[in-house]
Amino acid sequence: MEDEDHSGHDEEDYSESKASLTVCYSTAPTMPTCKKVEFTVNHTALTHHNYAEISMVIIKPAGVSFSSRVIVYSYPPSHRVQVVAPSLDKVCSQELQERVEECDVPKLSSKINQEMNQVELRSADSNRGLPSMCVQYEHNGTCQKWNRATIPLYSVTPCMCFQAWEEDDQRLRRSQSCPFINTNFLQKNVWQNVSVSVRQGQMINGLSMLWWNLSAPCRLEGEVWPCHKVSSCKEMKGFRQQLTNGTWTQNRKGHWVKMGVFEDIDLQHSPCVMVNVKGMGYELGPFCYKNTDRWHWSVLVVGVMVLVCLTVLLFYLLHDFVKKWVWSWHHGRFVEIGRKSHVVLLSPPDVDDGVSGVNKSAWLPALQTGLQCFRGSVVQEGAVHSGASAMAALPAAGSKQPRRSSCARLDQQSFGESRGMDSSAKGDC
Repeated sequence: MEDEDHSGHDEEDYSESKASLTVCYSTAPTMPTCKKVEFTVNHTALTHHNYAEISMVIIKPAGVSFSSRVIVYSYPPSHRVQVVAPSLDKVCSQELQERVEECDVPKLSSKINQEMNQVELRSADSNRGLPSMCVQYEHNGTCQKWNRATIPLYSVTPCMCFQAWEEDDQRLRRSQSCPFINTNFLQKNVWQNVSVSVRQGQMINGLSMLWWNLSAPCRLEGEVWPCHKVSSCKEMKGFRQQLTNGTWTQNRKGHWVKMGVFEDIDLQHSPCVMVNVKGMGYELGPFCYKNTDRWHWSVLVVGVMVLVCLTVLLFYLLHDFVKKWVWSWHHGRFVEIGRKSHVVLLSPPDVDDGVSGVNKSAWLPALQTGLQCFRGSVVQEGAVHSGASAMAALPAAGSKQPRRSSCARLDQQSFGESRGMDSSAKGDC
């Protein structure tokens, strides 16, 4: 260190001197980088109450990025300090974000079109097309992908937010905007989408309890309480709960869900739940507990009654069919039911006095009885003929063929024995 002579005398002046400081920094994956700073020290002005400060700006330091951990120390090493670089989100949230290249991300612009009942989305930069985006309820809610330029107005709420980004951007930097926060007329969309469900439960000590579950697009402020529904829902005192207490979660639709329980509550009269939402102006409910066990028994009873009625109706419609089937089973053979056949017995005048002398009034009823047994089939000489009309013809007078072989044998017992025919008549017909 060299001293400068400002007085022109031979004696040395120690009021000012030159000095230097070497500062080094390093990150985990890189070698240390050092910078030397030279300056002049004024010993006269420097006291123990007056310290000099030096500022150093390093543009684009090697190996240092957003959120990096940097170790800074002087050389020769005497003091080490670990510094954490600010994150990209923090840098881009400041006023200097336009000067940082990494903060250049697409932004969305929205317009409410009440005539079309929709919200129109477009890029804030007219030179860009619609970027990739997602929709979320609340700024910290789950963001669901959205690929259309419009959103139905009935689903838009004051807590709805958007995120936008470039699909091919490797930095994954996104912009977020919540443009409907102060849009009061959209609050009705929140109230219309509030749903409450109620179910029963049992505590460890055996006491009954009533679970309630409330879901809405936005987190709400208000109260929930149980009541007994008689003419009106009368409040059960001492059970009011605040919606702001506890934790809200999100379901698959992105709606916010709040759950609660009323302990040691009487479930005999099917208690209900009332909800009062801040700013709504009226109460929601009652939302009542339904006894599903009783409903299941009712369905079972109705099902059994319907089955019995169908059985009776089916038996009534098939009564004739069943009656004929039983009759045919008792007579030893099954006949075709529903298809009527006819048996016609033709006989020319017979010269045989034994046959012609038979009283028609005696064998005609027996013949009718025999025909009823053969509506579906005719037994002739041991063969069964079904379906078509059957005809049994008596041989003509003077025929050479035996009369016994050409005669239709129709219920010989009823035809002959019941009417007192002699043995020769039985053998012929």
